[in-house]
Amino acid sequence: MAKIRIIYKILPSEVGDDIMNTILNKIKEKAGDLNYVVNDYRVEPIAFGLNALKVLLTFDEESGKLDDFEKYISSLSEVSSWEVVGMTRG
Repeated sequence: MAKIRIIYKILPSEVGDDIMNTILNKIKEKAGDLNYVVNDYRVEPIAFGLNALKVLLTFDEESGKLDDFEKYISSLSEVSSWEVVGMTRG
């Protein structure tokens, strides 16, 4: 079974370290529920104190739960927007 690795770039709805930690903790919790693995994450500065959270996830190709995970990210009030910036299969 192939593994999918996907990188999300998530922009918070407001500036601050607390909100980034909240988003990351919620993503880790949901990923655990779906048997995804959060391999890595980083906070990257954008401008004027705004940061983006980049999260690398790995999951089994046949899990079929990617839509559920992306709907979850969209539903978070702390998230302004998100996008997929990379995906590999291996």
